[in-house]
Formats: sequence, C-alpha cells, structure tokens
Amino acid sequence: RITGNVYFGGGDQCKGRRSNKSGSCMEYLNLESNKWIELSDTNMEHKIKPVIWIEDVNMLYISSSATNWIESIDLREGKNVWEKALRIDKVFGISAPTIASAAQLVI
Repeated sequence: RITGNVYFGGGDQCKGRRSNKSGSCMEYLNLESNKWIELSDTNMEHKIKPVIWIEDVNMLYISSSATNWIESIDLREGKNVWEKALRIDKVFGISAPTIASAAQLVI
C-alpha cells in the first residue's frame, strides 16, 4: 500500500487555478486517497527550476533561482500562508544577478 503525499509547485503555468500568477501554484497528491489538494499560492513566482523539500515532516519549502528567496509553509498550522524564509544570496554569499545568470546558462 502506498501512502504519503507528492508535492508539486512552481513552473510556468497555473492552469485551472484560482490564480493566474505564473510560477506560484502549489498542490499535492495524496497517494492514499488519490486526490489533489491545493495549497495557497506562494508569494514569489518560482518559474525557473523550482526545488521543493520538507523538513521535520511539516515544514514545506520552495525555492528557485528566479526568485532569490526560499519560502516556507507550516502544514500543521492550517493557516495555509507562505512566508519568505531566507534570501538565497545571503545563505550562499552570492549576488542575485549571479543566480539569474547561472539559471540562464543551465537552461
């Protein structure tokens, strides 16, 4: 039996969603019920190669080179509100233009 959730977010499009803000969609597939659940849109548009991860079971994070931000949401709180957690350039000691340039080279 498969259990758990698979999270999807960011990218170029938000088709069929309440928001048309590209790159800000976040949702997950519950593998037990086989149902999609929408989370609130992120504050930033994570269009270019978004990265999504979970820490401590309940803290969901998203980041991308396009935004220079790492955002987080506590899945336990039920508020369904994203917060800007950290600036990527401050964490890694690089400038935002360097991040954008690196993303363009990889594409």
